[in-house]
Amino acid sequence: MRRTKMGKNQVKPLTEGAARDERSLDDLMMELNHHYYGRKKRDDLLKAEVERLRKRIKFQMDAASGSLVGEMAEGRILALLGESGAGKTRSLTRIFKKFPELLGKPEAGRERYLISIKAPSPCLPRLIAERILRAVGYPIQKELAENVAWNLVTQYLPACGVRLVHIDEFQHVSQRNDALQRQKVRDSMKDVMQIPDFPVSFVVSGLPEIAEFLQPDRQIKRRTRTIVFHPLSYERDRSFLETMISNYVCRAGIEADFGGEFVKRLIHAASSQTGIFIEYLLEGIEQALLLDRNVLDNRCLEDVYAIRSGCLPDQNVFTAKNWRSIDVEQSIGKYDDSEFVEWDDVDIEEDSDTAAKPRVRRNS
Repeated sequence: MRRTKMGKNQVKPLTEGAARDERSLDDLMMELNHHYYGRKKRDDLLKAEVERLRKRIKFQMDAASGSLVGEMAEGRILALLGESGAGKTRSLTRIFKKFPELLGKPEAGRERYLISIKAPSPCLPRLIAERILRAVGYPIQKELAENVAWNLVTQYLPACGVRLVHIDEFQHVSQRNDALQRQKVRDSMKDVMQIPDFPVSFVVSGLPEIAEFLQPDRQIKRRTRTIVFHPLSYERDRSFLETMISNYVCRAGIEADFGGEFVKRLIHAASSQTGIFIEYLLEGIEQALLLDRNVLDNRCLEDVYAIRSGCLPDQNVFTAKNWRSIDVEQSIGKYDDSEFVEWDDVDIEEDSDTAAKPRVRRNS
């Protein structure tokens, strides 16, 4: 059984030097949730691309009126693509916070150069424009005509000093709209990126199908740079994942048991997505602490997976022998009357510690 060992560069447990029960579990889990353990290569790439946008924005802001020509007179698009649970939103939020001049401080008289919205679903062109307007504080009293809404966007973004618009869940644009509606969105975005003396750039994030929206239009494609958050691979990411697990459990004051193909099962349960992997990891740590266990292992994740997936007992990724063949996207099982828990009919006094215990009827 291979367990974690604290190396010389590893963090010390948050609980070291004090009894674990002196700190509430809620406080510990909040600290673990706020702790960020990212993939350096992809985070550095994302940071570099946001920095590229920031420099472009600064150049455009410093330019004299009418002096912007060629490509510097246009905005750009940064597309961040990945499956659901890949960690796109958290990574972007963290990177944006590294550039406080983009976020601004309106109360201190500093403009906010960045706004962030979620694409609505269904995602009509008019609805995107209205969300952008609401984000800059425009009071929408009634439904606006599509052309009016986008004209207001080109007026109010400069008036409010907004140079960068982040649209999350951008795949909604292509999921419901036909080819004509999608082209309307492209044309409207191009108008925003070409506002005279005030070109605005976009960051769009969402599922990989966003590429299908960006590629058909040559002008849009020319202005777009793309980063893809690829799925986890045990062969490629094993060292990173084991180090991350060790880091988190060390902070929680426990150990991790890597036996029983623990990491491989965890990757499979998380659909190979980093964000979901971390969610399972943190819930497993919480389960271990709730059960007063000192080791995070497959047993801790067994209940977590069962509750999150609704699977049948023999379809649990953390206990099944054939776990590789389990479709975690279609895991909710159908129970019949032979599988149920029957509760004893007992009276429980108000201040009694006595609790009703389940009696499980098994298949005969």
